[in-house]
Amino acid sequence: MASAAPTLSPRQPASSPRMFKTALVVLFLLTAGLWLSSRGLLASNFLPHWYCLVGNKRLLWTTVIADMIIGLSYVAISVALATLVRRAGRDLPYAGFFWAFGLFMVSCGATHFLEVVTVWKPVYWLAAATKVLTAAMSAGTALVLLIAADDIVDFVHTAREAVTRRGFERFRALVEAAPMAVVSSDLEGKVTAWNPTAEHLFGWSAGEAVGKSVPLVPPEKMDEYDQLRLKTIAGEITKGLETLRLNRNGEPIPVSISTAPVCDENGSLAGTIAVIEDISERKRIARELQEKTARQEEEVRRASLPAGVSEEPGGGITVLVADDEAALRNTIVEILRSSGYNVLESQTAEDALEIARQNAGKIDILLTDIEMPGLRGPELARRIQNIQSDVKVIFMSGYAEGLPEAELPPNSAFLQKPFRFATLLEQLKLIRRKV
Repeated sequence: MASAAPTLSPRQPASSPRMFKTALVVLFLLTAGLWLSSRGLLASNFLPHWYCLVGNKRLLWTTVIADMIIGLSYVAISVALATLVRRAGRDLPYAGFFWAFGLFMVSCGATHFLEVVTVWKPVYWLAAATKVLTAAMSAGTALVLLIAADDIVDFVHTAREAVTRRGFERFRALVEAAPMAVVSSDLEGKVTAWNPTAEHLFGWSAGEAVGKSVPLVPPEKMDEYDQLRLKTIAGEITKGLETLRLNRNGEPIPVSISTAPVCDENGSLAGTIAVIEDISERKRIARELQEKTARQEEEVRRASLPAGVSEEPGGGITVLVADDEAALRNTIVEILRSSGYNVLESQTAEDALEIARQNAGKIDILLTDIEMPGLRGPELARRIQNIQSDVKVIFMSGYAEGLPEAELPPNSAFLQKPFRFATLLEQLKLIRRKV
């Protein structure tokens, strides 16, 4: 399934760490031998530096303290590098460079220590030899870095690619094992990932789906889909949007969708990802419970009527039901009709407006969801009341905030989903008194 992540094996330059150390030691010995054979390094037939400072103690001690601090810092850094190399062992790439830097910094520290010594003892040949050694080490280290620069850059790139690939493989394994459908797509809407759960839910294999635009969205949900996609591309995260999607046979499936934008390794937007949960069973159970509750409430209501008395609570009243959630709308329509109401139904706000135009003067109550694709419930109510001003309105919503009472239009009421059907029937009775 997932290919193996690339192994991080940096291409060491031609010289190994051992060769680096050997070369630097040989360089040191050659330099020392040259100066020992040609000059008396400890010759002190010169004037010490304090003569040059003309006895200015403040300047003298400032120079001495500064050189001592610099020298000790160089030595401390070298010790830290040596400790790092020893602890990391073979896992540290380009260990030779660390040894080279360490020796170079020790020699730099030595030059500063000798600057302190020559303030009182004029061993200038020893100081000069140390500086020549430091110069040789500096040039050697710089040369090695220049030669190995391409290898180091390649190693950095390889390491970055390996980290990216490992992260991608972990994410891919998680997606493949997810119990919900996971579908990602590029900015053009073409599928880039399609996990086994998506194969099972929708009927297309990954080979058939990846690289194509799969027709999952019902025509009546295209506006909703376009808005969701634009929000996601803009960086918004959507959680638990209940809607419909189509399987390979064109059959609608109730789903809950959560979406998020996907960025590449540079932070640029690369596409979107959707986690899709099949809620068919949950909807079926909820519908059965609602129907069972409605039947029980109807039986209780009928049993409470006096003998020989019948009641038609909705007799002569016409209700227009507008809700894009088909299962709930169908149940409401069935309950209202069984209670004696004349019912007109619509799954979109646009259809509800057309029904209102065709039945102008005949609609008594509008029962509408607040959140629907296209027009929201309040705007739908306003337009229908422009067609027939005496229409009363009952708003429904599954959102916790609903529609605050202060914002309710005149001649209207609000029901929080989920609600008992007895509560709906009671609300209809209350609002009918104003009809």
